[in-house]
Amino acid sequence: MGCPWRRLTGRGACPVCGLTRSVALAWRGRWRESFAAHRLGVPLVVAVAARVLVRPVPGSRAGSRPRSRAA
Repeated sequence: MGCPWRRLTGRGACPVCGLTRSVALAWRGRWRESFAAHRLGVPLVVAVAARVLVRPVPGSRAGSRPRSRAA
């Protein structure tokens, strides 16, 4: 398939080339390979994991008390 950035601009060094692979590798704990694929993969996985673990997603009902049913 190829990189759309390279097809459109004719330049190499797409800003996100390798990021998906890097995130997948980081998610599997393969930190060095992840960093070699793209420098932002590991920080992205850490940031997303921290966000999920520390605060619930806005609009979710996580942490809220269950509503009482009116009879």
